[in-house]
Amino acid sequence: MLKKLMLATVIVSVFATNMFAQDSGDNKDSKPDKMEYSIVGGVNFGYFNTVPPLMDAVSSFGYMIGVGGNLGTNLFFAPAIEFASYGSTITLNDANITDHKMRSNYIRVPVQLGLKLFEDGDLNAEIRAGVSESFLIGFTDDPSAGSPFMRNDISGMRT
Repeated sequence: MLKKLMLATVIVSVFATNMFAQDSGDNKDSKPDKMEYSIVGGVNFGYFNTVPPLMDAVSSFGYMIGVGGNLGTNLFFAPAIEFASYGSTITLNDANITDHKMRSNYIRVPVQLGLKLFEDGDLNAEIRAGVSESFLIGFTDDPSAGSPFMRNDISGMRT
């Protein structure tokens, strides 16, 4: 499944590069658009909020790193592929009141269209809209008592 997704992302990126990079020939001084690549990263805080019977959920530090691209000038196409790691500690209201320290790792594939509000300038504002899909690739759980959750137990949950 992951190989198919990565292949689809590469195909879409290459197709979009070819589609947007065509010069109509109307303006002899214009340069065709090129895909600009960048490294993206950041921190996040998320927790599992759909695990019954949940007493408490506390977010832990997480991070995201990936590669993104922008194709176009004022109207642009922005695909990316990212690795994201989320941490959470939840307390279940079971017989032992069990704490679970969990970490889940995902590959995310966001695809956005954007519009820069101003033509040129050092400062600009953008409007973006798009879709993103996440694929669970790793999961760990360190419970204070009892059995840990397994990857299949949480695969349908979102942070």
